[in-house]
Amino acid sequence: MAEPAAEAHANDNGQAGRGSTAHAGPPVIGLNIAHGRVGADVISDREAMPIRQALGPRRSRTHPLPFSLPGYTAVVYRGRFHRLETAGDPSPGFGRIEGFWGYLRRQLRAKGGVRRERLPLYIAEYVWRYNHRRLSPAEQVRELFTLMRQAAGGTSRTFGGIKRPSRVTGISRTHLCS
Repeated sequence: MAEPAAEAHANDNGQAGRGSTAHAGPPVIGLNIAHGRVGADVISDREAMPIRQALGPRRSRTHPLPFSLPGYTAVVYRGRFHRLETAGDPSPGFGRIEGFWGYLRRQLRAKGGVRRERLPLYIAEYVWRYNHRRLSPAEQVRELFTLMRQAAGGTSRTFGGIKRPSRVTGISRTHLCS
């Protein structure tokens, strides 16, 4: 009888690999593009199993992949970009999604490794930065303050420690909120 996947990676102490949770394999990142903006998510292990099987160790490099994954234009598995079949246009947003993957790969490699449980947070940050890359630093800060106000429920709370000028932009909070 085969062992469950979670127990297959147990060490001598009976604990799963390096973390407290066992994973079925390397993370699969789903990439999408809609309305000129890119997006990315870490696909759950359960949803990623067919992708891992299709992209086994000796997968041929045919593009697009012979299956689709609703909501995603491409997937990244083991550091390699794979475009998915889409209904309608055979290459929607060609170049944009590849450009974003190049940006995301550079940013993650510069970190020298990211813990799997924190990977979605890093991806979310880099998606936001990529989608707002054409804004000046001051405009990006304004956009972040707007998002923080919305998250706080639209109240006029002051955020502690932000009243003094920013070291990055040299712009004070009162100047940004006016």
